[in-house]
Amino acid sequence: MTTQLKTSLALFILGLTGIISLVFSPLPIKIPDEVLAKYSPSTLSLLMMVQPAVLLFIAVMIGKSLTPRVNLSAPLLKGLFDGEFKRGLFKEQLKIGSLLGFSMGSLLAITAYLSTSFLPDELTSLNASTDVSPIASTLI
Repeated sequence: MTTQLKTSLALFILGLTGIISLVFSPLPIKIPDEVLAKYSPSTLSLLMMVQPAVLLFIAVMIGKSLTPRVNLSAPLLKGLFDGEFKRGLFKEQLKIGSLLGFSMGSLLAITAYLSTSFLPDELTSLNASTDVSPIASTLI
């Protein structure tokens, strides 16, 4: 198996961990009783994972095909699979990833907070009836 294929598979598996976390979060809206009569909440949670998994697969395949053309890379995974792991590389990527992740999460949370005044009352009342705080669901 080539390094590029191993890296793509590893990225897909890492992405699946985020999708699997959807199973442990409560359903974001009130499900009609006729739907709950047909399907259990656990079945609905599993069905909720199908679309993100398909989108993740498509994104990984697009990334795999664009890697040589636009010089995309995952140096940490490549180093692990090639046997050339460097400790400093992980520290550098962790710094950049943490900074960008925190920045984007904060930007999403601020955008969600500012946009609530523009939403219809029906949507804001739906959000108020769930057990998930908007900031937690945004950051996850």
